Amino acid sequence: MKRNVKKKFVYQKRDIGTMKKRAEGNNKYDSFYENGVEVYKVQDDNCIRILPPTFDDATHYGMDLYVHYSIGADEAAYLCPEKMLGKKCPICDEMRKAHKEGDKEYANELKPKTRVLVYIIDRAKEDDGPKVWSMPPTVDSNIAALCMDKRTNEVLSIDDPEDGFDVDFERTGKGKKGTKYKGIKIARKSSLMLDDEGTLDETLDFITENPLDTILKIYSYDHIKNVFSGISDENDELEEEPEEIEEEVEEKPRFRNKRKVKEPEPEPEPEEEELIEDENEPLDEAPEEPVEEETKKLSARDKLRNKMKNRKAK
Repeated sequence: MKRNVKKKFVYQKRDIGTMKKRAEGNNKYDSFYENGVEVYKVQDDNCIRILPPTFDDATHYGMDLYVHYSIGADEAAYLCPEKMLGKKCPICDEMRKAHKEGDKEYANELKPKTRVLVYIIDRAKEDDGPKVWSMPPTVDSNIAALCMDKRTNEVLSIDDPEDGFDVDFERTGKGKKGTKYKGIKIARKSSLMLDDEGTLDETLDFITENPLDTILKIYSYDHIKNVFSGISDENDELEEEPEEIEEEVEEKPRFRNKRKVKEPEPEPEPEEEELIEDENEPLDEAPEEPVEEETKKLSARDKLRNKMKNRKAK
């Protein structure tokens, strides 16, 4: 019921864009990945292809990470400088202090947890290109066990780009203690990593140019300490190369499709049949050539994505 009273206050209705952003939550927390890295979000049913490693001296397709979880008010995750770089870590210092004081439960909460980082292709969204997934070590162990033949000692090379195998698994529950992985299976038949040879080569080029160890953020001792203590840190420095921490699109390890769709040959016009254009149907035309300046702004990941989509449209 509206009142017919003059008032200084004027109500402004809420904007749908603002409400959507609020509904998605505030995601401006520290990440241990570089800006633009595509992270795989595990679903209830999953089919992935693990990609081969491209970091130096790799003996396994996965890279071991040591992560401190639930740090600070945002409960962010930080790579452990002590385990990853051999440098001082404020969380590990606090963990040892808790051990010394006999608080084993608190010390265990502060202990860095192991994860295994891999590049993968999500079979449900191949057009997205390679993504990273930090899988639990138990999942990595189960996959490794399935790759070994105990009688012949042969190893199934599941990450072979040309003759590898997909991995299927299920997830149940949610949360830190409720999430479970089950039904881990290796495909019975080998397959190409990607059917399109050009896209396959460019995907391999991308992970070669962006090895797993180069897409990680390891923050400085002071930054992690301030977050852990609830102190605001405006400098936001990393342990290595802080001068490169800029949110520029050009520096993101993304790729987008740059393959062009071949122009279809014109079909002969019907003699007496009237053509009816459906407004709901997309026009069957090749996309316009991008301007040179705009092409330069596209990142590597975005260009590869466009290529994959254009090939499907071909």
